[in-house]
Amino acid sequence: MNTDDKDRIQGEEVTIYQFIRSRKRQMTRSILHVLDANGQLQTDQDDIMRLFTNFLETKYLHLQIDKSSLQKMVSCGMPKIPE
Repeated sequence: MNTDDKDRIQGEEVTIYQFIRSRKRQMTRSILHVLDANGQLQTDQDDIMRLFTNFLETKYLHLQIDKSSLQKMVSCGMPKIPE
């Protein structure tokens, strides 16, 4: 069940109160701006997504992988994990 659907009964019309509450909930779960490595404020959603993607790629790029553990996971029925 969607969080927006929790506030109403099936078939019931959405009230203005429910709509506003849903929008407020949605806004509190959104990242509206971040500071990049240069201290510049980024507000564009594409730039924010790019910053997070680059951060996570950098963070996990040099993660050491135990090849035998990887083989055990694959043999247990997990789909093949790319190198």
